Amino acid sequence: VASTLDPLRSANRHLGSEVYRWRVVSPDGGPVPLTCGIELPSNGPLTAAEGADTLIVIAGFQQWQGATPALIRELSRMAPRFAAMGGIDAGSWVLARAGLLNGHKATVHWEDLEDLAAAHPAVDVQPDRFVIDRGRFTAGGAAPAADLMLHLIRARHGPALALQVAASFITTARDGHEPQISRAKPDPRLDPRVAAAIARIETHLDAPEPIAALARAVGLSPRRLEQIFTKNLGLGPGAYALNHRLS
Repeated sequence: VASTLDPLRSANRHLGSEVYRWRVVSPDGGPVPLTCGIELPSNGPLTAAEGADTLIVIAGFQQWQGATPALIRELSRMAPRFAAMGGIDAGSWVLARAGLLNGHKATVHWEDLEDLAAAHPAVDVQPDRFVIDRGRFTAGGAAPAADLMLHLIRARHGPALALQVAASFITTARDGHEPQISRAKPDPRLDPRVAAAIARIETHLDAPEPIAALARAVGLSPRRLEQIFTKNLGLGPGAYALNHRLS
């Protein structure tokens, strides 16, 4: 929620006027209990969003509990009244269940990409940070939501304002087509041969190499690779590769 709204608040601050306004609505019109233990106040039920240009659906864990059949029907009924609709994190699931992403490109949090594609084959699911396709936009989570908002601010007000807003949060905007999960930079505290082996493991996740082949690629014997892995990471290359692959 903060990653979606705060860039707009910051844009208003830098513009010196209330260019962006918003209302928070919830399925039953009451406050929303968040997984961090606090409640988000609401300005009313979904019908209180009428008159807005855009409706953004934000959801997280256990989205199916709030996205009742009645809410899905109401979303479908009200959708034509908005110029655009967005889904943040598991909000993409809610839009998809309402049929509002059919025929569109969309994304969701990386943990759900395959499940969303399997459950909703009419949606062109992309592994991007955020996706804009005609009157629909989706973002894979909190940081991509901020990237999306910065993109929209830049498109409407130019790069100077987008840079000001990004600087307010001590961050930089990332492009929507970037993957949600970026390859980690090698830890300078690691033995460079371990770092090289880790980089190789990351590029062979779909078809893992035998440990002997991995050792040859970094110029070591399997025994020596096992030793330096255990010294640096507390587990051998086989266990590390398996854990990384499962993750």
